[in-house]
Amino acid sequence: MMSPTHGNNANLRNQIRFMQI
Repeated sequence: MMSPTHGNNANLRNQIRFMQI
């Protein structure tokens, strides 16, 4: 689940979303 291709933008967006909640 920690890929350098499918886990870069999603991870950043997920963190931002978590911070916004």
